Amino acid sequence: MDDWSDLQPVNAGYDSVSAGLEMSLTIERDAVVCHLSGEVDMANASALPPALLPAVCFGDGSAVIDIGGVEFFDSNFLRAVLVCERRLALEGIDLRVRNAGPRARRLFTITHLDRLLE
Repeated sequence: MDDWSDLQPVNAGYDSVSAGLEMSLTIERDAVVCHLSGEVDMANASALPPALLPAVCFGDGSAVIDIGGVEFFDSNFLRAVLVCERRLALEGIDLRVRNAGPRARRLFTITHLDRLLE
């Protein structure tokens, strides 16, 4: 079996700015990672699924949304995460959310979405 542990993240060629939200995609080992920064709200949350879903191919290990750079999000972001989770689940792909701060963790817990947190 090959040892892939020395592989570095690769930029997947997607960088976007959508009304206060910056997104970029990278490939890390067995996951497509969507890095978010800025604010995620009603004006831009709907940009997440069309950015992430086409980048994840059937058979990929998982998808990750990294929210370490997110300063604010509302319920529209949580809805976008659920849309991504449900569509990816149809293909057998897991979705995780990483780098959630204390406030984000609390909101994910209150809404019973903490199962998605890394």
